Amino acid sequence: MRSNILFWLSIAAMSCEPSLSTDGTTTTDNESLTSFDDESPFDDSQLSLSPPTADPSTETTSSGVTFIIIGDRLKSPRPQKNDEVVITYAVWISGRRIPVLKNEPIPMAELPKAIADVLGRLGVGESARLWIPGPLTRELKIDQNLIEDNYSAADAVWPTEEDSHAVVDVSLHGLLRKSGVPVVPPLKPPTYAIPTASGISYDVFQTVGAERRARDWDRLSIRYAAFSSSGDLIATNTSGPLTVVQPAMLSPGWADALKRLGPGDRGRFWLPASVTDEGLNAEILDIEVTKITKWPQPPAPPQDLSPPPQAKHLKNGIRYLVLETGDKKRPVTHGAHLVVEYTAYSMNGRVVDSSVARGRPTYFTTNSVSRGLESALTTMVVGQHSRFWIPAQLTNNNNNHNDGELLFDIKVLTAWEGPG
Repeated sequence: MRSNILFWLSIAAMSCEPSLSTDGTTTTDNESLTSFDDESPFDDSQLSLSPPTADPSTETTSSGVTFIIIGDRLKSPRPQKNDEVVITYAVWISGRRIPVLKNEPIPMAELPKAIADVLGRLGVGESARLWIPGPLTRELKIDQNLIEDNYSAADAVWPTEEDSHAVVDVSLHGLLRKSGVPVVPPLKPPTYAIPTASGISYDVFQTVGAERRARDWDRLSIRYAAFSSSGDLIATNTSGPLTVVQPAMLSPGWADALKRLGPGDRGRFWLPASVTDEGLNAEILDIEVTKITKWPQPPAPPQDLSPPPQAKHLKNGIRYLVLETGDKKRPVTHGAHLVVEYTAYSMNGRVVDSSVARGRPTYFTTNSVSRGLESALTTMVVGQHSRFWIPAQLTNNNNNHNDGELLFDIKVLTAWEGPG
C-alpha cells in the first residue's frame, strides 16, 4: 500500500496546464474547473490553478508552497516530524481532479517536503489546498507507466516553470505518535464524515477490503481506540494483542461501525449516546480490522415470534413446543451437565446469543444458567429439540443481566450427572 501512497502523492506534481475541462472545452491556467468528487470538503466552483494573491487567509511555507486551510480551525493535535499520518488527498492533473484517495498511515519523514510542511500546520480533522510551485515538484518521482495507465502521454506534463503550479487538496484524518499512543480525533464529525440513518457519522480512510464486509456473527480481529465525547481515551489495544469480536455481541453502535469495514480497512466513527455501549460509553471510535474470519450465521428467527395456541404451559409462565422428540430414558435433571445447540432471540427477532454462531455446541450445567432456562431444560430429554418462550422475570442470569422476554430454540445433544 505504501508504494501506492507515494505514487499518488508524486502524481500530484503533474501540471495543470491548458487542457480539456469536464465539458470538453479548453480551460486556461486561471479558469475555474468542476470537481468530479462529491465527497470532498473543498469547494471547487471557483478553483484557480494559480495561487490566490488577495485572500488574507493565504499562507506560504518557507519552501514556497502556498496554501489555504479549508473550514474552521479545530483545537486538535498537529503532526510532528516523527509521527505517522493518515491522510486523504486529491490532485489536479491536466484540468481533471482525481477523487479523494485514502490510505494507510505513512511517516511524515516519507512525505514530499512540500506536503509535509503544510501537514505540520494542520490539526487532525482539518483540510488544506496547496499550490506547489513547479521547481519544488522536481523532488517528486513519477512512475511513467502508472501515469499512462490513467492518462495519455499528452496529459503527463511537469509544471517545471516558476509560474506553474501543482494543486493538491489534503485532509488530515489521524496521526499516531512514535510511542504508539492514539491521538485524540476531532470531537465532532468533520464535513467529510458520512452520516447514517442510525445517527452514526463515519470516515473510512482505507478501503482495501470493500469486497468483503463483516457480517453480524463473523469474527473480526481488530485494533481500536475508544474516546469519550470530551476526548478522553477510554480503552485501546494499540500496544497489545489484537481483540477478536463479533458485531452481534456488541452494542448497536459498535456493530454498525464494524459491519462497514472489511479486512484491512481503517475507520473513524462518531456515535450518538443512544447507540453506545452502556458500560464503556465511548462516542468516538478508531478501528482497524486486520482479519475477518467468516463464521456460521445463526438460524433466522421463527416467522411467528409469539407462542402459538398449541404451546404447552409451565406453572412459572414459560410456554414451549416440542419440535423433535428424544430419548425418554435420558431426562435432563437438576444439576445435570449438558452439551446443547441453541439460539436465543429477543421478541423483535434479534439474535441475542447462539452456539451455532460460535461454530460449536455449548457445555454448561443446568444450575449455572438463568432460572427460566434451567426450568425449561429440565422438561427435556437427550436428543429433544424444543422452543421456549421465557418471561422477562425469569431471564436474569447470575450476573443479574436481563434481556427481557426471550425465545429459545434448544437441542440437547447429550447429558450426564455427577462430576464433569
